[in-house]
Parts: sequence; C-alpha cells; structure tokens
Amino acid sequence: MNAHLLTDRELLRFITHGYHLIKLKDLPEVHKEVCRQTARAFDRGNPFDRIWNAAPALRDVFEHPITRGALASLLGPDYKMYSHRHCHICPAGHDGGKSHQDGTERNFAGWHRPWRRHFRARTVMAIYYPHKVSIENGPTAVIPGSQYLHALTVEDEDREVPVCGKAGTIALVHFDIWHRATANISDQDRVMMKFLFKRTSEPAGPTWQADASCNPDFSPIDQLPYLPLVWEDMWRWHKNTPWTVMDYDMNLADLTKRLFEDMASQNEVTAVNAAYTLGCLGPTGISELMDKFYDSPQTIRERIPVALSATGAAAIGPLTRSLDHADPWVRASAADTLGDIGIASEAALPALRKSLQDKDPWVRHNAAETLGIWGRAAMPAKDDLIGVLSDEEPFVRFNALTALYNMSPGNLPSISGLEPILQDPNAKVRRHANELIEPAA
Repeated sequence: MNAHLLTDRELLRFITHGYHLIKLKDLPEVHKEVCRQTARAFDRGNPFDRIWNAAPALRDVFEHPITRGALASLLGPDYKMYSHRHCHICPAGHDGGKSHQDGTERNFAGWHRPWRRHFRARTVMAIYYPHKVSIENGPTAVIPGSQYLHALTVEDEDREVPVCGKAGTIALVHFDIWHRATANISDQDRVMMKFLFKRTSEPAGPTWQADASCNPDFSPIDQLPYLPLVWEDMWRWHKNTPWTVMDYDMNLADLTKRLFEDMASQNEVTAVNAAYTLGCLGPTGISELMDKFYDSPQTIRERIPVALSATGAAAIGPLTRSLDHADPWVRASAADTLGDIGIASEAALPALRKSLQDKDPWVRHNAAETLGIWGRAAMPAKDDLIGVLSDEEPFVRFNALTALYNMSPGNLPSISGLEPILQDPNAKVRRHANELIEPAA
C-alpha cells in the first residue's frame, strides 16, 4: 500500500481544500458492471444503504490499492466503511440543487437538532462516478475550503469546483464540505455513489508518505478562506504532534476583548480565526472562555467549543466539571468537545460514563460518541456501553455500538448480550449492528 499513500503535499491540500481526487483507470469493466448492477437495483426502487450489496462490483472499487492507500492516509489503516450509503441519480434535465453540508440537522426518532461541525477529519465521504461525468452531466460541485465554515457568502458559492472525470473518478471529501448537484443539461442520467468512511482510532503518527523535513508555512492560498491556525492544528493532529501555545507581544486583556468581539462576527473566517486564536492562548484564556460557554449570546456560545477544542489540555478539567452543569446544552457540548480534543481528555472517563445515564438524550448521544473516538482508551466503559444498547434513542444505541467496535474491532462478535440489537426496531441501527457484528463476506 505504501506506493499509494498520499504525500505531504496531497495531505496538506486535503486539509486546506477539503478534498482529494483519485482516478481508477484500470477497472473499466468493473465500472461498467457497477452501472449494470445499479440499474438492476433501481428496478426495485432506490436501494439506499443497501447499494453496497445490490452492486457487489463496488468491492473492487473500494478495495483497490489506490483507494485504500488514500483512505488509510486520511483516516489511518484501520478505517471503517459505515453502513450509511446512497446512490444519487441526477436525471437528464435536472436543475441542480443548493449548496449544503450533509447532516445539517438531525431529524431522527423525534429529534430535530443541529449539531456541531468538527474540523478534524474523522469522517471522509467518497463521491464515486461509475461512468464518465462532464460538466453537462450535472456533476457534484464542491466549495474548496468550506469544510470549516458554518455558512456561505455569495463569494464562497462562486468558488465552487465541479468534480468531473472519467469512469472511476472518486473525490474523497471532508464530511463537512459544502457541495451540491449541478444542473444536468445532457440527455443522460448521471449516477453518483456516496459512501462514508470513519476513523476507528485517533492518529498516533503519520499514516501517509511523510517527509520528516516537511515544515509547511501555511501562507495564504488564492481563492481559499485563510485559516492558518486551523490548518496548522489539522496538520499537527494528523501527525500527533503537540500544539504550541502562541506568545503574543501585546496586552492580553486587550487581545481577548477584541477576539471575543471578532468571534461574534457575521464573517465566518473572522469568527473562526478569532476562536482559534483564543484557543491558542491556552490556560491564559480558559476562564473567560468557560464564562462565555455558560452564559453568552448564541452567536458566540456556539463558537466557544471551537476555541475550547483548540485550547486542548487546559480545557479538559473545566469541560469535565461542566458535565454536571444544569443546562443540558452545556453538558452535551462539553461531552462533544472532550471527544473532539481526543484521547488526551481520557481523564474525563469516569464523568463520561456517568453521562451515559444523563436524562437528556443529546448528552447520552455525545458521551457515547466521545467514547467511540477514544476507542481502546475507553475500555473501562465497556459494560456501561453495553447497558445503553437498550437506550430509548436510536442514535445513542448506534453510537454505543460504534464505541464498542472501536474499543476492540475483532472482539465485538464475542461480546454477550448483543443479540437484541441485531433485530433492532430502527433500520439504521439494525443495519449498522449487522455489518459490525456479522460483516458481509
């Protein structure tokens, strides 16, 4: 696989632009067979998640060394394809769609809540064309660098790039990148397959063709929002190298006052850069960040976790104590942010185990998700997670099962008490369980 791992330059481009293109030119017959199998599957209606089994030729596409090398570079060699998949048919004459981020809101089992975007690429979406797609066919378009933005300007939308290419073109994109289907002005339907891949463990070091001498300067890039601290944090996270708190040669009280004002800006780039700069102050800014976390206008409050993630170690203690806060938004956000920081926050494990029993389902959801991010480091919570496999909320069960898998992928089928979730009343949970516990051949 080493020959197909990404280079430093390719990884850095993924961090800044949010996507990486690969082209599988040596599988022409496989791509044709995917088209044939997909057409047969749609004779019985859209197969949705079941497209993986309805078009088995897809296995040759995603087991290809080039595909596996790129995914391993971004997600680690133990990445996992998730059970959520979709085949999008853009019919001839389709007007195209609006730019969006996948999962803008959760509307599932009675929930209808937004959730926080995460800059660290623990989830990558693959956009695959089994046939040639030109600009006339209505290709998917992505907006470079938009994965770090909560909203778009007209100028951002004007920067979109259509993903075109021959059969076998795959765009690996950051899950939160803004994208859309463009207008199909041809007389042929356009087929696009979407697959999700996730990390099962945190970075322990480079998993690409890393050159020890590579020292990027994160200078501005034409046509991209300039987010140098974000880019550096993503680079360091992938490499598992420590973040160095910055030394500012000015009055910190004046600096933090200005940064909190900037963090409320309607300009997304200004707000994100301010949040990351506050995070880089480390222990210096943590007290005021936590005060704002507990009580501030929504425009600032929802950006505080971005700063707390960038703060890292200094935020772990205050966030852990926040798991007992009276406000469920604070508890849920604290659980989520501890996960985004990663296994450095594993000292919060006893408190997160308690959070699995929180009365608020979003807190339980985030606590289980964080334990899944920690993977093996969360092993003491194994029995707690087994206990919430019967939680009333489907996504809590989903996340608990994921966490159990990430703790010890090969041992999941041997855990007693998992039989009921194989028959879960929710189709998404049931399918996820069957793929993790009894993976298809």
